[in-house]
Amino acid sequence: MSLDFENMIGFNIGKTSHLMINAFHRSIQPLGLDVTLPQLGMLHFIFCHGEISQQELAEATDKDKSAVLRGIDILERKGYVSRVADATDRRKNILRISEKALEILETVKPHFMEHANIMTHDIPENEINTCMQVLKKMQENARQYIEQTK
Repeated sequence: MSLDFENMIGFNIGKTSHLMINAFHRSIQPLGLDVTLPQLGMLHFIFCHGEISQQELAEATDKDKSAVLRGIDILERKGYVSRVADATDRRKNILRISEKALEILETVKPHFMEHANIMTHDIPENEINTCMQVLKKMQENARQYIEQTK
């Protein structure tokens, strides 16, 4: 029995994600940034959600805690984030974004917007909305499965 991977939704989501990441990387590569795409993602998330803990960042982004810790270590060494002990729980580190990081996010923003427009070219808004709804349902199904199989 063979599987038809080309027509499996998971395969196509993964393939699309890989292609979109590669395309975005190409669009920002000429900028010569010293951060990776996952690190940019972390910076953007912190920027959008304000000061959050490393644990909250890991949970919100569905990333492994150790991977987030490594990424934050690198971002802190480069001066893009700082860790501040939580006033109510000293075991908890709160992440703060720096001015240097804000400059990078501002530099990347037009490239991100252009990339989003290129990736959705000739796709009607209602189809994009439907796709987003389906993807969010699939994410929730995956989270529930993970919880049930712990």
